[in-house]
Amino acid sequence: MLEKYPQKVKLVFKNFPLRSHKFAQPAATAALAAHAQGQFWAFHDALFESYSSLNEAKVEEIRTSLNLDKEKFDAQRKAPQVMGQIQSDIQ
Repeated sequence: MLEKYPQKVKLVFKNFPLRSHKFAQPAATAALAAHAQGQFWAFHDALFESYSSLNEAKVEEIRTSLNLDKEKFDAQRKAPQVMGQIQSDIQ
């Protein structure tokens, strides 16, 4: 549909980290931090490929594989706007 009607249809992603998944919230912040460097979808896809084994080491592995700037990535994960975006999406 996106390809057929690019002027009429758009894809909107909303974060909704599951409370039952202990690493869902950190994963959501990591994906948004990757977005700041233009890599949201690649990071998102890598997270979902590893959903059952997510931890900080896996996030760092994904960040490294996508050549994301570590300082910018870490700062963005802690940015108040990122948590605000997730809370806004949940609401």
